[in-house]
Amino acid sequence: MIDLHSHVVWGVDDGAGDLEDSLAILRDARASGTTDMVATPHFNMQYPYQVEVVENRIKELGVQTAQQPRLYRGCEFLLSFENYDQLLDQPSMYTINGTQYLLVEWPSIYTGSVVDTALRRLLGAGITPVIAHPERNPMLRDKFGQIKSWVEYGCLVQLTALSITGGFGTAAKATCFRL
Repeated sequence: MIDLHSHVVWGVDDGAGDLEDSLAILRDARASGTTDMVATPHFNMQYPYQVEVVENRIKELGVQTAQQPRLYRGCEFLLSFENYDQLLDQPSMYTINGTQYLLVEWPSIYTGSVVDTALRRLLGAGITPVIAHPERNPMLRDKFGQIKSWVEYGCLVQLTALSITGGFGTAAKATCFRL
């Protein structure tokens, strides 16, 4: 099992609060069969992305857990005008383990053609957007055809396990199975 979206690094966003929380998350992940995890702290107006802090804490967690599961760096990148140019200037700083894959968090306001343009621009720059948990966003749930077209462009979609099992409600679960 590979977890592409986790808030396992402590003290950088609304995820793990301290080292012990991080270690507990990793113990649970390993016990459930997860072999690899991507640490994807938020990068938005509330949580600046501190790449050095994240990398250092990933190293420390790896030492403490004997690399079980293996950890990789990424971020949950809020698609916004404020941080878009930073991404295009240094994509490997934000992508999953420096690859072409970028976990994209959706803006709170759906902006249709602006988002389409941004996604196509990312794809044109060699970055593959991985749309984070669209099943949990009511605006995106209602735009199923739009999600389908993004996938046809070359975007990927990441679903949350708790959504699949119904933990985020029946609408999120139904959207998972529809996707």
